[in-house]
Amino acid sequence: MTDEPDEDSGGADGQARKRRVWRWTAPIGLAIVVVVTVAVGVRLLADEPGRGSLTTYETEPPAPTRTPRFVIMVGANSPPQEPWLQVYEVKKNYGQRPTDSVRSPSPSPGQAQEIVAGPGGTFVVAASRAEPCESRLYRFRLTGEGHATAVTPVPGGIAPALVAGLAISPDGRRIAYTTAPCADDPSTPPAAASPPQAASPPSATLTVLDTATGHHRTWTTGGTSVIGEIVWARDSRTLGYTTGDVNARTPPPSPDGTAEPPGDAIGNVTVRALDTDAPGTDLLAGRVLFRPPDGTGTVTSAVMNPDGRTGYGMMSKGRPPSTIMFSFAEGRPMHVTKSIPPDPEGTFTLHTFSTGDEPRYACLNGIDAFGRATEGTFGSRSFGRCGTAWGY
Repeated sequence: MTDEPDEDSGGADGQARKRRVWRWTAPIGLAIVVVVTVAVGVRLLADEPGRGSLTTYETEPPAPTRTPRFVIMVGANSPPQEPWLQVYEVKKNYGQRPTDSVRSPSPSPGQAQEIVAGPGGTFVVAASRAEPCESRLYRFRLTGEGHATAVTPVPGGIAPALVAGLAISPDGRRIAYTTAPCADDPSTPPAAASPPQAASPPSATLTVLDTATGHHRTWTTGGTSVIGEIVWARDSRTLGYTTGDVNARTPPPSPDGTAEPPGDAIGNVTVRALDTDAPGTDLLAGRVLFRPPDGTGTVTSAVMNPDGRTGYGMMSKGRPPSTIMFSFAEGRPMHVTKSIPPDPEGTFTLHTFSTGDEPRYACLNGIDAFGRATEGTFGSRSFGRCGTAWGY
């Protein structure tokens, strides 16, 4: 579970408890997305083959295929904030016992922003700083006692930009991510403790790093766009992701009198599968696996499966929105698997999808890898990154 910072929340215990469930890095076969409504409570909806359940949820993670032994938190997710990494042992009652506190490498690469578990018991961390605008990737392992060991730079893992959406190939050789320049904010001094923010307007990019050679390859799009849900297929060659166009708008009032969310609209959300060994640099050249029909709803998550041809997702429709869960396959219409009416109590709703036992080794935190998308609306500030990973 991450404990993401919330710029708009106070320090009350109740608010801190709500923030504790804001973003998850999915253990093993679970890919998890968040639907935000009115912040009154928190609920968990499990969508598994043959059954679904709605239960009150506060601090326990949903039961994965294997029980995690450790949870690793980075940056602002690691209380107190001074450690670069913090490792906890997961107790039987889901309590946590600290086992290691890791200081930043020297010279400091900046605050650890994102962490993803990789194959073979490895972990990859992205650290970023604003002056100069730069990100660095590090890899490490956990000992049986829960100590981080061999924290070393990833060969070629330096980018003159911010990095988000980490995804590690199943063979462990390639790391995919998106990048963005740092925001030029003169009101924030370089020495400020707050993490650097990505610049706007966004422009989708995708970089694949070969960790054996240090070689980079980058794909881009034209126009103002976002990329998210970056994930490898099991062949360690095909890369899935969503792209979306960001269009400026002045939100009109909705028919029921409630205001539309502030920010720019994200439209034309499409799931693509890219052959990373094929020639070319066009991010939109990937095979189209899914594009929602007009009027279907607002796509909030869509993830390619390990086969590189099918996937699953979630969208919202109406105001207050109902939630639609669906599956898709290349060349076929989408298939609605569940439709959930609006919660009358108005809650944060956390939806989990069971996708089998294959680990995905990916952040998978929404249609914008920098966490700036909420219900199909783009905002300039991040509302969550993958700040937690699980060790087994």
